[in-house]
Amino acid sequence: MKKIRMAYCPTMEPFAERIADEIDLIEAVPAGSAAMVLKMLQGGMVESVLIGRTAKSYELDGDVKHKRLREGVTLVYKDKTSIYQDQLKEIPVKTYLDKNSLGEVAGFFTKIAYLDSKDDCLNGNLTIPALINWRDFRDSFELLIPVDENGKVKEFRAPVIYYNKNVEKGLIENIYKIVGKD
Repeated sequence: MKKIRMAYCPTMEPFAERIADEIDLIEAVPAGSAAMVLKMLQGGMVESVLIGRTAKSYELDGDVKHKRLREGVTLVYKDKTSIYQDQLKEIPVKTYLDKNSLGEVAGFFTKIAYLDSKDDCLNGNLTIPALINWRDFRDSFELLIPVDENGKVKEFRAPVIYYNKNVEKGLIENIYKIVGKD
């Protein structure tokens, strides 16, 4: 059977290696960024990609499917930019999520405003960064990307696999089982 090439961005390397180790049909292909692997998928260079964020609609063509492999939280802001992890404790953020939903991410911050609803939190121009569930990410949002000396902070990433329609659903379910265990 032909191997399925799965490109992945740097933050997803541990997951990609585990998947390739456990599923002989997968050939893991490293790449420099999520944007790069999505272009590889669009260009037919690979059959699937593993990234740590939600793709924007313009990054996908109509035949691409996806599956969120883990839940997660991220920061959205009015502009796409990065912030050093140690600076997170100094900035105010808002969220509609409860503290338990934030998990370990809550520990990065000291100034969290907990709002009553998602609408209260996300309506407006996001001049104050918002902590959101990745499932609520919209094309109109920009990421505020926490970084440290090793690159993007993994706690703000959540693995999603994007794949061509010819990839078997059973294979995707096996990948889901591998990434979901810890």
